[in-house]
Amino acid sequence: MKSEKYRCIYCGKESEKEICNKCLSERDVERIKKETLFKIDGILPLNIFRKFLLIAIARNFPSIMTEYFSGRNLFPEIEGRIKVHAAKREIIGSFEIRSGEIVDIVRAEDIQKISYKSRSKLTSLKWRSIYKEKGEIHGIATVWTLKNLHTAGVKLETLTIKPIILGRKILAKEH
Repeated sequence: MKSEKYRCIYCGKESEKEICNKCLSERDVERIKKETLFKIDGILPLNIFRKFLLIAIARNFPSIMTEYFSGRNLFPEIEGRIKVHAAKREIIGSFEIRSGEIVDIVRAEDIQKISYKSRSKLTSLKWRSIYKEKGEIHGIATVWTLKNLHTAGVKLETLTIKPIILGRKILAKEH
């Protein structure tokens, strides 16, 4: 009997399930069962994606956003979660957020891409420059991430948003 092949929704590698074993081991399976995940694609200005990042890490602390990120070329980085890839970048400071994570303040110019993972690792987004401050966003998002994008000023109707229906095979226990 021939088994079906999938592409992992997170890493894109060929897999026996919709989420490969490596990506699944990094996430809470019980939470995946309860969440609705969405595949999103579209065009997004850099300043809007930057605002989304700030909302995602400091939504309840607007003072953090104004105190540390008042310059438009300042971005947050968190090891393993947010990474800014730019032609010129320097870390100019850091602070700790309530979750205990250290946020580096990065001054970056000529940004090529930004990778973002939520704390739960259910959301994984990539922004990639296509022309100056204009870029494309793609990845997997939760409803909460869509809310944060909307709060940041994204007109959700301009993005392609498709629900991901995960089959039972993803949650099948390995023997």
